[in-house]
Amino acid sequence: MSILIMINRIRPQVMLTVFLLLANREITAQAVTDTTSAPAVAVRFNAERAMNDLVKQVEFGPRLPESPGIRSTRHLITETLSTAGWQVETQDFRAYSPMLAAEVPGQNIFAIYPKQTTPTLIISAHYDTRPFADRDPDPARREDPVPGANDAGSGVAVLLELGRILPQAGTTRSVGFVFFDLEDHGTPADENGFCLGSRYFASNLPAQIQQFQQGINLDMVATPNIKLAMEGNSVGKAPQLTYDLWKVGTTFHPDAWTMDRGPAIYDDHMPFLDTGKKYVDVIDLQYPPWHTTQDLPENCSTQSLEKVGDTILRFINH
Repeated sequence: MSILIMINRIRPQVMLTVFLLLANREITAQAVTDTTSAPAVAVRFNAERAMNDLVKQVEFGPRLPESPGIRSTRHLITETLSTAGWQVETQDFRAYSPMLAAEVPGQNIFAIYPKQTTPTLIISAHYDTRPFADRDPDPARREDPVPGANDAGSGVAVLLELGRILPQAGTTRSVGFVFFDLEDHGTPADENGFCLGSRYFASNLPAQIQQFQQGINLDMVATPNIKLAMEGNSVGKAPQLTYDLWKVGTTFHPDAWTMDRGPAIYDDHMPFLDTGKKYVDVIDLQYPPWHTTQDLPENCSTQSLEKVGDTILRFINH
């Protein structure tokens, strides 16, 4: 994840149905109100399977330009979503990487379900990893690549699991997924290297996606004991969407989502906010292994993936 942080400080039958569906999560009917309940979710977000996808990405190796790891991750994304019935497309581009001091190729991947529809909602994550672990506590390892379990792998993992189950979830809206490349190539001396893929995508929206109304970006969502405050730029520029999403989160997973306002973060939602789109960022920066060689699966949480994935699933179907 790239950062430029500016810290600033029912009816009875319906209620019964929701209660029965959520009983295995120990959520009481009293926690569900007319304004926050989503329709019954017919499928379950499988966090164990999502964690397997996170582990696979790390096993592929660093997801750097033209690397085996990036090629394997692209194959995982396109194969998983194509098999599940999504329309999958790619967008190639080139950009200058300050971290690598070179112009490099990138590829954004976008998918649409149902096929040949016009999405009203976009959900995104980046899938590249940072070339160097410049925050590693061991100076000798600061030129090693970041494994990218949480910082990239977690958002992709949530989207892949959602991609498997949404076709069975009975959603009535057209949904698009976008996987951004070259998100994490900025340096303290040159912040223009951050969010290269999302900036290109926002400026070159594919025709089928141009009319989307809402966007949600997922970044670092496997942080253990995750606590998701409302990101500052999201609140400032997309307040209603932020409130609506966080209301679902705080209703069903109040230990993970909070209505507190968090810091403003420059992330992949910003290029879209800058063009007037409503786009929010879901992120927990309280992750000590961030941008270090210890960003590994053993430092990530299956429970956090579940609390984010389940919330997004409910929001899509609300």
